[in-house]
Amino acid sequence: MTDAVLTPRAAPRRFRVGEWLVDADQNLLSRDGEQRSVRHQAMALLLLLAEQPGQLVSREEIEQRIWDGNAFVAPKGMTNALWALRQALGDDPEQPRYVQTVAKKGYRLVAEVVDEAATEGLPRQEGVQAQQRPGGGAPPVGELPPAPGAPTRSLWRPHGLWAACVALVMLALLLAWPWLNQREAAEEAPPRAASSSAPVTAAPLQNLQVLRSLTQLPGHEYLGAISPDGQWLAYAHWQWRGAAELFLRPAAALQEPAQSVSMDGRELLSLAWSPDGRRLAIASALGNRDCRVDLLAFATRERRELAECTIDEIGAGLAWSPNGRELAYLGRHQGRRAVLAKDPDSPSMARVLFEPGAGESPRFLVWHDGGQHLSYTLLAQGATHVEQLRLADGQRRRLNAQPLADLQGLAQGPDGDWLVAQRAQEGAQLARLHAADGSVHPLGVPGRRPVAAGAGRWLVVHGVSHSSLAAVSMDGRSTPLKPVLSLAQSLSSPDWHAARQRLVAVTLRGNVPGLVLQEGDAPPRELLNLPGLAADPQWSPDGRRIAYRGQCKPGTERGLCVFSLEEGSVLELSGRSLGYGPPVWSGDGRAVWAASARGGDWQVWRFALDGQASALTSEGILPRARLAIVGEQVVVPSRDGEQLLALDAVSGATRQRWPTNPVAGEHLLDYRPWRDGLLLLQRGAHERFETLDLRTGARQELARYPAGSFDESARFTSDEAQRRVIATKLDVANSDLVLVGF
Repeated sequence: MTDAVLTPRAAPRRFRVGEWLVDADQNLLSRDGEQRSVRHQAMALLLLLAEQPGQLVSREEIEQRIWDGNAFVAPKGMTNALWALRQALGDDPEQPRYVQTVAKKGYRLVAEVVDEAATEGLPRQEGVQAQQRPGGGAPPVGELPPAPGAPTRSLWRPHGLWAACVALVMLALLLAWPWLNQREAAEEAPPRAASSSAPVTAAPLQNLQVLRSLTQLPGHEYLGAISPDGQWLAYAHWQWRGAAELFLRPAAALQEPAQSVSMDGRELLSLAWSPDGRRLAIASALGNRDCRVDLLAFATRERRELAECTIDEIGAGLAWSPNGRELAYLGRHQGRRAVLAKDPDSPSMARVLFEPGAGESPRFLVWHDGGQHLSYTLLAQGATHVEQLRLADGQRRRLNAQPLADLQGLAQGPDGDWLVAQRAQEGAQLARLHAADGSVHPLGVPGRRPVAAGAGRWLVVHGVSHSSLAAVSMDGRSTPLKPVLSLAQSLSSPDWHAARQRLVAVTLRGNVPGLVLQEGDAPPRELLNLPGLAADPQWSPDGRRIAYRGQCKPGTERGLCVFSLEEGSVLELSGRSLGYGPPVWSGDGRAVWAASARGGDWQVWRFALDGQASALTSEGILPRARLAIVGEQVVVPSRDGEQLLALDAVSGATRQRWPTNPVAGEHLLDYRPWRDGLLLLQRGAHERFETLDLRTGARQELARYPAGSFDESARFTSDEAQRRVIATKLDVANSDLVLVGF
């Protein structure tokens, strides 16, 4: 067969670009048996460039064709789409083999484009066929066909060829394919979805596929839950300011306007429909405090409080019993964490299903087998497992044969097997846990927080985002963000040591979080890998050690740790409690301060390197709060999060207090010492940096950026010498809900 070279304006639906076979209808790239998914805007950009291979396509034409001339949205959208396309193609912008940038003008597709529409190519993903229901009406989710022409994001409207493309490829999960083309390893192998110790088959199971998108809105949609009859979708939607909102919308109608449910500014943690679909259980909190479970009556939209719950770094678990008579949740019994069950229609106390042992932390809950068993994910002794509780006698049984990477969700799949979402190279990957032998098999679909719907046949999953590190000038002029460090994996929680010109941050290496170091202009290098959480690293004053919270050694509980850069050793400061806030060093480098609940209530603790630990007696503080040491004062949020307290570092007495959010509608994201006071990052209508003078209480704004410029946690580190900060910049600003099935 003779290859047919494309002429301008004739891009087919299936063609070859370089070594990749492109299937626009499925939003997929294929090469030597490997498949990579592409978001719809990145695919639309590739199709537009493929219409004129080798020719310059101006930014103005791209803006007009893909973003309908929206000059406000297009620049950032174009950057995101180009970045995602290059990641999928494995293209290096400095030595491009596919897409060449022509500065200030546009882009050119430099790889050969060949029409292969008539050749064998990618395997098609077939959605289920539409079926008529008795009496008419919308089919349940288990019977939904792929959405026939669902809209794109509300900020742009493609037309012509692009409308057909977008309508067919709204697979928003496809942001999270393996990100493989680091400059130092352009042909790195795809990441494993399971931990290195868990059995993995030679080839992933091929019986899970993405069926259709459920949401495509600007921002982040998560916590998706479909009502038992398949008619309604409940989800959280965060648009870069304040707390996420709760929405309800017909599941089969992507174009239908969603109905907002007021949550009074509370952060959404978990959603669960009752078996009859009449009520929605909602776990929410105010920051890291006041966790509670509410019941929303679907017919009237009335909400009432049911119980108090507990929260950790992941969220709070909820699960209805199959008969709808009890709701299982994570709470407290006699001051200790426990998995409880409460009758929502009775004033009686909740009953205890089980109390975790020391160092155990259950998370995601699933009630099954007609109410005979409750399964859950469990963090224990530094490893993560899936366990099953037999409610008749309280017997617990471990389901996985080997420890798993940190789990981001649990749902029961067909044939009694389990679907788990494990930490992977970029976010999380779905894997199948076989109930028979405890083996784990990656399914090749990225996502987290899976929720079973349609009798265990479908899952609602949301995608992930990508963040890098950028410098933000504190010159009062809101100058453009300057890239500092970007890897294939997301980066977070940076800390900068100015004297030694060292930057440390958290990233995913392999399947677990680790620490990465960059010194001067040298390439970044991995410092250590931990089989669990590694969060909030901070340099010691001399720049030779790093304090962080996570696992100090394999198989240990999470605690506070100190890593010596010169010796390569890890010192455990405290590992007897699961509750710690980000660490901060004392000025002399002899101790680490952190918020901790090891004494019961959350207090400020001082952990000396010689092993001595002492609490600073003070009024209550916010759980897992960040501390700032300014002179002889420790600054920390109050228990209700409404004030910043300046505590005496010796006596614990409160010297001063200031409102956390003096501007209505703003939320304090992070703060660090700055000159004689603090530098704060606030999120509201904008994201802005301001100083707080601890002597006078005066505030001064130094920089302001659009909402969504920084990631959800928005951690930053200050560099006073250069009047700048280094913050986690949000590169890809959307995550969506999708429907997947076997």
